[in-house]
Amino acid sequence: MDKRFTLTKENLTIAENFSEQIPGGFFIYQENETRNLIYVNHVVLEIFGCDTLDEFKELTGYTFPGMVHPEDFDKIQSSIDSQITNDNTNSLDYVEYRIIRKDGSIRYVDDYGHFSRSEDFGDIFYVFISDITEKFLTIQEKERRANEAKNAFLFNISHDIRTPMNTILGFTKLALSHLHEPEVLEDYLTRVNDSGYDLMGMIDNLLEMSQIDFGHMELNATDCNLRFEIDKLRKRYVMEAMKKHQNLNFKVEVPNISVRFDSKRFHKLQANLIENAIKFTPENGNITVYASCHDVISASSYATYEFTVSDNGPGMSEDYIKNIFTPFEKEVSSTISHIQGAGIGLSIVKQLVDIMDGEIIVNSKQNFGTTIKVTLPIRIVKEFTEDSRILIVEDIENNRILLETVLEDSGFTTESVENGKEAVDAVNSHPENYYDLILMDIQMPILNGYDATKAIRGLQRLDVKTLPILALSANGRDDDRIRSLESGMDEHIVKPFDPEDLISSIEFYISENRK
Repeated sequence: MDKRFTLTKENLTIAENFSEQIPGGFFIYQENETRNLIYVNHVVLEIFGCDTLDEFKELTGYTFPGMVHPEDFDKIQSSIDSQITNDNTNSLDYVEYRIIRKDGSIRYVDDYGHFSRSEDFGDIFYVFISDITEKFLTIQEKERRANEAKNAFLFNISHDIRTPMNTILGFTKLALSHLHEPEVLEDYLTRVNDSGYDLMGMIDNLLEMSQIDFGHMELNATDCNLRFEIDKLRKRYVMEAMKKHQNLNFKVEVPNISVRFDSKRFHKLQANLIENAIKFTPENGNITVYASCHDVISASSYATYEFTVSDNGPGMSEDYIKNIFTPFEKEVSSTISHIQGAGIGLSIVKQLVDIMDGEIIVNSKQNFGTTIKVTLPIRIVKEFTEDSRILIVEDIENNRILLETVLEDSGFTTESVENGKEAVDAVNSHPENYYDLILMDIQMPILNGYDATKAIRGLQRLDVKTLPILALSANGRDDDRIRSLESGMDEHIVKPFDPEDLISSIEFYISENRK
């Protein structure tokens, strides 16, 4: 026996008394040719701006179609038909449509309806409605603003990409016609190079934003030293600031310890902040990058790191700061400011900070400059010993000098030998743990890198079992890498190498070996 509530003339009063107590609109109508209303509660009258039931009847004809905006009824008909077809279910259908109130204004409502069959009224619909005008308009406004921002972005990015491209193509053509004038050629190629980096930065930001939007952003935490990472930023941007006659100062007050975090994303985050400061600060302006660490407790715990970038540039308006992290928005378009950029740099910064469970605060005042502070929780791994010693095994003098310079500039101590036999002798003649890592060339006289590595691993001492040995070779095929690993090396790095990548690999393997 079906125990569900069935509407009859006798229990209609019960339904009316119940519906007057609920906070939303409720009505019942007959599902027939005229779709006459059987009952509406007082909230429905309020939604339609009517004081009495007679006013509502006059406004709507006391029919369901009379309640719906004439242009919207056809689009909800399919939902009604679906409920009738599936009348054995207890589900509610959902539709949204417009209504016309007594005062002529248009409002938006949501409608949850259920089809049923009754003894005295035939086929009927129970319907719950509420006014969603404010929510609907808010969504519309957000969509409108988003579309406006994207349209502005497309306009700006088209201009911003064409500007460096015009420089690249134009000066490349000029360079080809001045091949025998070294000074002129150098000037033209420098301009091409600078514009190329500007263009690449825009493309990188667009790709980064795309990864974030599609949920493909993943953190890749590794062990590294933050002082070294910040020093890379200093070396990268001091020269760029000097070109604009700006004073870029780094103040670093972080301990010399090993931490675990995504250094690549950290560089992206910091690079966007520093590049913005350089971009918007005028000549002879001042930029300060400050890094500090608080609440260091012990290894395997988290410390609070603060990274602040301050400048005395033009600053930003209060209205713009409210939307500063919205993608594609810019304070002033580049067609006016002559500064290129897609308007997504700070949006990427905010997304990265959120992914890293951090916090970002922006303080800015027009004509007085901007300060942006990022706070990140970063895991402490262990103390990092100064001046880690690296053995360079390389038979070409210029290559040895290059490696010594790169490593020593990054705070390492280096010793160099010219072939594999000298490398074996050097390890064997010093006490255990004397060397923290070996950079091993492959093609060398007397003893090549493969055999030297096997000989070192075979020495009768404990440290050589885990001592990091990295191949550094011009041989870059897959089978070359496989052969290096099979000989006992930990990694195979191909020449020419990127100094930053090399330092990161060295720091990683040294940290891993000390665990």
